[in-house]
Amino acid sequence: MRLPIPDENKDPEFAEVHAEIRASRGFVSNVLRSLGNAPAGLRQVARVGEYVKYRTDLPERLRELTILTSARGVPYAWAHHEALAVQAGI
Repeated sequence: MRLPIPDENKDPEFAEVHAEIRASRGFVSNVLRSLGNAPAGLRQVARVGEYVKYRTDLPERLRELTILTSARGVPYAWAHHEALAVQAGI
């Protein structure tokens, strides 16, 4: 059984977390949306992701190589970052 993704119009806490994520990334990915039934947890996961992707001192090429290494065997993550890795020169 799958849990439904909450409706931002009906769940103010979910909407607030999505607004925070949009402010930092410009969008809310499907993988983050899927964690919407636990808004407090989603907020923490999004903060870690924001740091790793946008605030680390790693050069883009090394960052994307690290992400792809971690994404082996995870088709969603691989598909999402493959083009970014190519743009970074991998």
